[in-house]
Amino acid sequence: LPKTHKDIIPWAEKTFAGRLILHDKAKKLLEDKSAQNVDIELICNSLEFLATEYYDLRYNGKTQDEINIICSEKYERLFTVTYQNELAIEAYPNAYKIKYEKNQRTGKPKESPLNYHLRCGNTAPYLIRVYFLHDDDNKLIVVGSLPNHLPTFSNKT
Repeated sequence: LPKTHKDIIPWAEKTFAGRLILHDKAKKLLEDKSAQNVDIELICNSLEFLATEYYDLRYNGKTQDEINIICSEKYERLFTVTYQNELAIEAYPNAYKIKYEKNQRTGKPKESPLNYHLRCGNTAPYLIRVYFLHDDDNKLIVVGSLPNHLPTFSNKT
């Protein structure tokens, strides 16, 4: 595993090529000072989980029960992946969108929502959030934001 936070990017690119990519936005966030407050092993384990166990769940037919057993043994913790609240994406588009998918008309990258997120932990430094999207055409997990929590939207009446 990488020894420093700055080493995570080349490690992830090499180790998970063809399965997971870090968007430029995620790379910048990893280099941010606030990322240093998150345990490096937790960041690496989260990326590894997405690129291996979660990837196999999404693209290779493994079951959630199989994934949970592997996580308990391998990481001694469970990672939870959930669909992102559309209200948060609409309320905070700069936080929850990345330029990724191609516009059909122009062929240029368009704003794509980070509509999934991995969560683990509740208190620093063992709290992580990884926001991502699925590129099903290329069978890739595209990480757009990590390791900190993005703003949330609560529907208050």
